[in-house]
Amino acid sequence: MDQQPALINYLPSMESNGVKPISYQGLLSLIKEAIMILGQDATVLYMNEKACDIFQRLYGTRYSKGCSLFDLLPQPRHEVIGAILKRCWQGESLEYDTEVMRGPLSFWINCRYVPLYEEGSVCCISVVIDDIKSKKELEREERKRREAEQALDETRLLFQLFMEHAPLRAWITDRDGHIRYMNQQYEQALGFDISSRNKTIFDLFPREWAEEYYQEIQKVLALDKPCEKISEGRKKDGTVGLFRVTRFPLPAAGGTMVAGWAVEITEQVHLQKKLLLEARNKKRQIIRSIIEAQEKERRELSVELHDNVNQILSSCQLMLEVARDKQDLSQRLTEKAYESLKMAISEIRKISHELNPSAIEDLGLSEAISEMADKINSAGKLRIYFNYREFGRQPSITMTDKIAVYRIVQEQLNNIIRHAHANEVHINLFYKLSRLYLHIEDDGIGFDIKQVKKGLGLKNIQHRVAYYQGRLKIDTAQGRGCKLKVLLSIPA
Repeated sequence: MDQQPALINYLPSMESNGVKPISYQGLLSLIKEAIMILGQDATVLYMNEKACDIFQRLYGTRYSKGCSLFDLLPQPRHEVIGAILKRCWQGESLEYDTEVMRGPLSFWINCRYVPLYEEGSVCCISVVIDDIKSKKELEREERKRREAEQALDETRLLFQLFMEHAPLRAWITDRDGHIRYMNQQYEQALGFDISSRNKTIFDLFPREWAEEYYQEIQKVLALDKPCEKISEGRKKDGTVGLFRVTRFPLPAAGGTMVAGWAVEITEQVHLQKKLLLEARNKKRQIIRSIIEAQEKERRELSVELHDNVNQILSSCQLMLEVARDKQDLSQRLTEKAYESLKMAISEIRKISHELNPSAIEDLGLSEAISEMADKINSAGKLRIYFNYREFGRQPSITMTDKIAVYRIVQEQLNNIIRHAHANEVHINLFYKLSRLYLHIEDDGIGFDIKQVKKGLGLKNIQHRVAYYQGRLKIDTAQGRGCKLKVLLSIPA
């Protein structure tokens, strides 16, 4: 074979090792690696059994005498291998690792292409193939291990940064109470330093605190779930405050530990108590206003009965007594007493109507307000103009809602009659979607809102508006009259 001298030049010198020269075939048998020799046009001049086995496993092809390397390789590999052989024929040696996929199986091989020379020129190319799958798997496992270590280091660093900047105190203890970790907030608040780590809670805290601490650790371990409680603790300024303490089991290599954090809630608790106290005071104010309103109505009813109805009935009694004693005046006085009784009945009916506005049930809200305005107008001292409009579908307003609106109008008109010295009042009532708007404006003398905003009349209006989660606006000043605007949200 023409390539015998080239192959002998490629192989290590046997004579230098004290071995006598052997035949060409004997030299080939000494090669322990998978090897093949390629001639021109990638013709396979030689391929040992190891190389044949590799091609069989990788590509499912088998060497036959006189075949080309491209006959053994799949079509997608031809262009790459052709470029490599071209460079080798130009005298360049090449080596590379490549992954070969055959179905779900993966193979890794190392290929070394070396040009062989005859009389100073390349006569053939040797290709040594090494199965490096085990090596690559070891490299991949090592790479995964390094990546896992790097990820763990990054996680530890992120945890450290998070815990050092988190606005809470954090720590980790084992089941015996040894402190394994403390963040800066915990150390600074309690006056500890790094030397305090791995000491027990009994070394660092007063006995009473340490025993409570230890019991909480055992409780978390026994229940195997997070536990939370509010405890007293030392604040940064050295005073005692309230903290929400959360402890939870933390699985670790040496057994389950207990981690925890504490958030100061001193201000929140004080604020909650303050809000609760304000709510109670507000409730008391509302109850007091209701009682005052009831007492006011009773007093007004008493005045009406005493000053009006009682006087009429007293005069009737007097006239009837005279008519009984003086027969000549009997008929005339009886008739006058009869008229007075009719007047008393009318007054009682008026008072009853004001206490229970049955006109709302009989006529409706807008008609009841119109009737109230007409009665005031009939006295001739004050002129009331009432305007009612609807925009879209009227909301489902209940009798309770109607009475609330009626009472607001009644309360404000009473205020105007008693204090405003007004000539005209304009009332506008209109619906828009689920909202009710009520505007009452007078041309009276006005008032200083700061001085009378706590008056009983305005209080009653404010409470009714608050019940409906509405809005109340009063625009007034001395000499400018008063504009009262009410917005109520009527539930669908």
